[in-house]
Amino acid sequence: MNIVYSDELPSGEAIYDLYDQFGWNEFLKLSAQQLYDTLRGSWYVANAYDGNRLIGTGRVVSDGVMNAFICGLVVHPDYQKQGIGSELMKRLMNRCSDRQLHMELFCGAPEIGYYEKFGFEVFASGMKYIKKEVPSEE
Repeated sequence: MNIVYSDELPSGEAIYDLYDQFGWNEFLKLSAQQLYDTLRGSWYVANAYDGNRLIGTGRVVSDGVMNAFICGLVVHPDYQKQGIGSELMKRLMNRCSDRQLHMELFCGAPEIGYYEKFGFEVFASGMKYIKKEVPSEE
């Protein structure tokens, strides 16, 4: 196995296939083109390949001056526990550190320990919007 890391954008189909391994496509309900557009609109994207196969990715959404949100870090199940996610995370963090950006991320409770290894700590309660009728202003 020869893992190669790159910051070149993968194809929409490649990211769609990777996200499909985790049920993210069912949740996100985005096409391969829309997923590609999210990567293209990101401040930085790091990827891992085994040959031509995308096996891991992560991205940073940022204003490039103050804040950086690390998101979408994922490694194909067949390649987990081999340091690939850690290497991607280091690349994301290094790019943010080079610009002295304040890094933040959101994760589920089971992943907290993983991100603590990189120096992150729980600091706030996150919320997400569930599409419902928006209350009218009164």
